[in-house]
Amino acid sequence: YEDEKKSDLVLYQGAKGTIEGEVDTKHSLFPNDFGSGFYLGQALAQANSWVAGNKGSSTYCFYFNPQGLKSMEFDVDFAWMYAILYFRRQLEGYELPESIRGTLDKINECDFLVAPVADNQMYDTLEMFRNNLISDVACLHALSANNLGKQIVLKTERACAALTPIARLYLCQNEREHYLQLKEKNGKEGRNKASLSLSQYRKEGSLFHELFKRKG
Repeated sequence: YEDEKKSDLVLYQGAKGTIEGEVDTKHSLFPNDFGSGFYLGQALAQANSWVAGNKGSSTYCFYFNPQGLKSMEFDVDFAWMYAILYFRRQLEGYELPESIRGTLDKINECDFLVAPVADNQMYDTLEMFRNNLISDVACLHALSANNLGKQIVLKTERACAALTPIARLYLCQNEREHYLQLKEKNGKEGRNKASLSLSQYRKEGSLFHELFKRKG
């Protein structure tokens, strides 16, 4: 598929169920990294690993033509970290710094986003920061230890219309076992790297309550 249509991106979504009808921005359920949208990944292995433990699951493949669409790309940085905290409702009741409000304004102007994939381990690290157990700097370095690839988040109907279904792929039992082993291996490596980062940067940066003030 990637060789046949080089002008378009090939994107994947690991699905525990069946995608019925046309895709739309309300496809994914809360909580999500960037609110409502249709979430896809750039790596087939990551999508397969996501659902390998669920019987009856599959991976959908799509072509995506971004021409004429407005996009925004995140790296593993504070803007990305704070955006996830905001959309996962961890900043409710707190005053938002101007830098975060500016990021949110840019997101609202985009048709789609490109951002690092976050997993449960990353959410646990973010929760540690949210609960004042680690600093912002230590949190960011721990997050950067996990390289899970990029996700594409379609935020508008225009972006969804630029998506063309290609195929639905199923994994045999041997493939499921392979991807589960790969997921465990990558998770273990990520946890070890994150632990080293938390130890190395534990004295740098600021705690959540030092950066965010409650409203009123």
